[in-house]
Amino acid sequence: MTPPPSLAVLAEQYPALAPILTDPELDSVYKKFLVAYREGGREAALGLAHERRLLTPEGNVAITLILDTEDNAPLVAQLEAIGVTIVSAYQDRVNVAVPLELIEAQLQAENPGAIFGQLTELEHVIGVQFPERRTRDGSIIAGEGGAVIGADAWHQAGFTGEGLRIGILDLGFAGHEDLLGVELPDDVRMATFGWYNDGEVHGTACAEIVHEVAPGAELILAWYDGSDAAMGEAVNWLMEQGVSIISHSASGLVGPRDGSEWDAQLVNALASQGVLWVNSAGNQALSHYRGSFTDEDDDGLHEFAPDEETLVLYSDEYVEIALMWEDDWERAGQDYELFLYDAAGNELASSQNAQAGELGHEPVEWVEYETGGETVYVAVTAYQTDRTATLDIFVNGAQVAYPSPDHSICPPADAVGSLTVGAANWLNDSLAAYSSQGPTADGRLKPEVSAPTGVSGSTYGTEDFHLSLIHISEPTRPLYTSYAV
Repeated sequence: MTPPPSLAVLAEQYPALAPILTDPELDSVYKKFLVAYREGGREAALGLAHERRLLTPEGNVAITLILDTEDNAPLVAQLEAIGVTIVSAYQDRVNVAVPLELIEAQLQAENPGAIFGQLTELEHVIGVQFPERRTRDGSIIAGEGGAVIGADAWHQAGFTGEGLRIGILDLGFAGHEDLLGVELPDDVRMATFGWYNDGEVHGTACAEIVHEVAPGAELILAWYDGSDAAMGEAVNWLMEQGVSIISHSASGLVGPRDGSEWDAQLVNALASQGVLWVNSAGNQALSHYRGSFTDEDDDGLHEFAPDEETLVLYSDEYVEIALMWEDDWERAGQDYELFLYDAAGNELASSQNAQAGELGHEPVEWVEYETGGETVYVAVTAYQTDRTATLDIFVNGAQVAYPSPDHSICPPADAVGSLTVGAANWLNDSLAAYSSQGPTADGRLKPEVSAPTGVSGSTYGTEDFHLSLIHISEPTRPLYTSYAV
């Protein structure tokens, strides 16, 4: 196995693309997209786009812009003027869709990839990134949960959540209409934000459990695409609806895990306003690797174990992989690279972003790839480093060969203002193997509680939908009850 040519080498091979390939603000996946088009034409570029999940449901290229200001209004006007569609805009995060036809036209002309250069050169833009999306928590492992946590006794005592407005922030509520008046209230309010998946049912299952625990409460459903910008828009809308509790059963892979990540700050801001945010701990206990960079043979490749320079991922249909390391999260200066290979040692994907100490450079490399269920292999190289760092690799869609359950808590569950809930098997109260564990990077206890999981519901039937419900004591006095799914 040999790492592929660096972007600097590719810039020498393709001088017309050099300004784009050496642009430190542009995510490397878009650079690889342009190289694929140059080497193999439209078919090769589209193949890479599908494998790396670059395209929106409409077939355009999805991009997240990171700003150094929360005033995005002037930038939105500029983006619309150059033919870019605004999908979501919230404070310093803007999601856009670039027409594939525009990129193709530029590649065939004398200004290949110019649109990417235009984006990085816009005032206040410090990063042009592949959208990092949260994923639903709860494995797809009538109603055992209510009895297990003691909710039925509280209902009999008259505590049903009457008068509460509960917001459920999730990645999909498909099929919820069929459950109105049965497993859900007679009527719910719902709005959608961003590139949402119209087939995702996870939020519907979560809403079932919330209604089971608090049948008198009003439910407000916010369906979003998992991105920061859409999350901010959805939370604003929930607040406009007057919710006092937000249940969020999803998590991201990227962040310092010390409560300072973008979404954790959003949670803390809501908590300061008296809103209870309930978040699942995450599903990464078996999908997290942690270890110090080791290179005994001095070939630049990290050794996950003696004589093992790849980390095996036993994948489902696709994987999302995030490599992070100890560094300044605003101006990272240690530069590691992430590569994905098949069993024959062929490169499938890579992330080679710049970490040169500039504003907006985070210690993160990120890959999404359609594996088709094949086992794949991760490799990490030290590109430009002057010290040894602790590496963290988090994966969605696969288990890792050397799991590290500790320090696997996922943002925004690491937020100080989040009531974070782990999962324990409801039959015997044992810790669910997949449930993320603390501590946080700054040494705090997370999750605060663990709760029953493995109950069934109407949406998933008895197919082992894993969710967590905080145990409720017998009603001897008024008690503020909470839940998480």
